[in-house]
Formats: sequence, structure tokens, C-alpha cells
Amino acid sequence: MEQCKEMMMRNYELYRCQNKAWKDGYCKRHHPDAKAVREKASNERWKEKRRQSPEYRLSVALKRIVALENRIAELEEGGEAALRVRREVLEKRIAEALTDRLASDSLSEKGGE
Repeated sequence: MEQCKEMMMRNYELYRCQNKAWKDGYCKRHHPDAKAVREKASNERWKEKRRQSPEYRLSVALKRIVALENRIAELEEGGEAALRVRREVLEKRIAEALTDRLASDSLSEKGGE
């Protein structure tokens, strides 16, 4: 019977796992694929537990508050400039419309004479 080739430590002494080798020289407990599956499940449980903690929720809320405050500051700074640009565009459109209106009125007056 072939033993698992995983080396373990107990009381500062190394020894080999006593389980029967299952695949690639490792037992079912120490095979790298089995370890990866267990680690992934363990990490998922830990992440979920962390997400539910008050500290994590508070940190997420603080990050959101900072982002919103930054966005408000950007809008306040850019808001005046945006209003100025919009006013200039509207004034230009009004001027064009008045010019077109005056031109059409003068054409209609000349045509009516």
C-alpha cells in the first residue's frame, strides 16, 4: 500500500501522512485539487461573514459618502461653468432666430411693396 506523500508537522517533527495514496501519490485530503476546492469554499464563507460585519458595512458606507461628496463638489464647480456655457448657447440661438426673423420680415416687406 502506497502512502500519501504529504509531509506534515507535529511538535516540530516532520512525518508523512499515514493515509493511503489515492491519486498522484496523495490521499483524498491532501490532493492539490481537493485542497483547492476546500480553500475556495472556506474563502467564500469568510468573505460572506466579512460582508455581514458592521465594520465592513461602515467602510463601504464611508467610501460611498466620500464618492458622493466628491461628485457634489464637481457639480458645484462645474455647475457654474455649465450654466455659463448654456446661457451663451441660448443667447447665440436667440440671436440667430432674431436675425432670421428680421431677414424674413424684411423680405416679406419688400415683397409686399
